[in-house]
Amino acid sequence: MGSWRFQDATWFHLAITSHPLQCGDEMVDDTLYELNKAISAKMILPPGDVVISKSIAQVLEGPSETKGGAVDSFQNHLQKAGYSGTLIKVASDINASRVDSFIRNALSHQGIFFYLAYRTIVGNEITDTSGIATNMMESIGLVQSYVNTVLVDKVIASENLNATTGQIEKIKRYFENREIDYSPGKPSFIIEEFFVSLVEGGSLIGLVRSFVNSDRVKLPRDVNKDDLIQRMVDYLIGIGYVHQVEGTNDSPSEKSGPPMDTGDTGTTQTDNLEAIEGIGPATQKRMVTAGIRRYAHLAELSNEELKQKLGDKGIKSYSEIIEQAQLIASGKFEQLVALQKKLNKK
Repeated sequence: MGSWRFQDATWFHLAITSHPLQCGDEMVDDTLYELNKAISAKMILPPGDVVISKSIAQVLEGPSETKGGAVDSFQNHLQKAGYSGTLIKVASDINASRVDSFIRNALSHQGIFFYLAYRTIVGNEITDTSGIATNMMESIGLVQSYVNTVLVDKVIASENLNATTGQIEKIKRYFENREIDYSPGKPSFIIEEFFVSLVEGGSLIGLVRSFVNSDRVKLPRDVNKDDLIQRMVDYLIGIGYVHQVEGTNDSPSEKSGPPMDTGDTGTTQTDNLEAIEGIGPATQKRMVTAGIRRYAHLAELSNEELKQKLGDKGIKSYSEIIEQAQLIASGKFEQLVALQKKLNKK
């Protein structure tokens, strides 16, 4: 630890980059600027167990002041704790590594940098330089999730999209844990395209048809698309996937069938998790008891997080199970079939 003081951003910009940074898309850059400003403000800092269990948005929604209560910033707290020199070395190490423009842009903002450092040092109790840098890089997804959900609001407002509250929440859940191309104009195009598919997609077969006809799928010329679409729909229904059409009144259409995954852990609906190789009746029961009912819930967990939820202290790895859930949740069904065939050969 050192005795450096964080007087201004100069030290950090020298450590992390030699020139001003931007992701490319103005909306993304503005969102990071706004996030940095919000997260740099003084507040009642969350204790370690809270900061690692909450999203950035939840932390920012916490109390900023109280009668007689102490307020501080993540930066000041770490400075007073003596981590100045350590974090300058961390910034230098990150700068020397290969990271994309979004990460460099995000970490060039002091507030965001110190929030991730606080989460690592106070929340995860990691204090060595190498460990701090590694954990901060692994946690950058929290910033991406925040940015993506804010981008949804910005795109809907800027493009004057007539989206219902239910549609907005659904779009946010879809993009929250997905990577978005942050090059100029791309986020707006991608989010608006998804909104259009959500509104016009209608039934499950309409959603699949839109996917098959998109430029994301390269099919041989002699493939019967209608037959392929029907087989994909049959497969989705077979594994328990259901699709809900959002109505203009925020309620499901009577013709839409059972509700699609909402991402809400309070839902009583349960996906057929046994469709995933490696999950049998007993394992599904354990998962449901642990609150893991949907493919989307399972897809968001790491191997260690899932083991913790299931109370599994053994050496068994759930990585292949999680990978299958991620493929289902992201609609990558061809890759899912290929992976399951591979697993069946083991």
